[in-house]
Amino acid sequence: MSADEPIAPFPLTTRSSATEAEIELYTGGSCHVLAVALHRNLGWPMLVVTDPTQPSWVDESDPDNQIDSVVHVFAVNEGVAWDIVGWRPESQAVEWCEERFGTMMPMTDEVFSEDGLAMYVEGASGEYDDDIDPHRPLHSYTDEDVEEAWEVAKRALGLGAEHLPKA
Repeated sequence: MSADEPIAPFPLTTRSSATEAEIELYTGGSCHVLAVALHRNLGWPMLVVTDPTQPSWVDESDPDNQIDSVVHVFAVNEGVAWDIVGWRPESQAVEWCEERFGTMMPMTDEVFSEDGLAMYVEGASGEYDDDIDPHRPLHSYTDEDVEEAWEVAKRALGLGAEHLPKA
């Protein structure tokens, strides 16, 4: 899917200039890396859209204890949800996920730090749990992955000095 193709029945406020490969990467499993890049550099919280009908892990001894699958992760700022495709009102983020990913029962979790995201990321807790970590829905990432995502975000989303936190 290219950045010029319609993605949902409602328009993006701003469409990114991301390449097809970047859109595939950051909507096909690495969306959290881009959200983390925006969080680290701009201080924006992250909005995790999950689907509890498709859990990544369920505790065999307590079926109510599960880790929901992650559908997509956005960075959010002042009511706007940002991802590699562009930005849209945060109120449309869940609807976009339903449309784009076929999410059946989307839920949201706003996280304000990478520690808050850690429950979804393989190995992010600092201690690898052989029973749970292989089932966490998001792959691990490195500082280099985040730096690369930041460079892509600056170019594709047109982020400049006006978006950086004021000193």
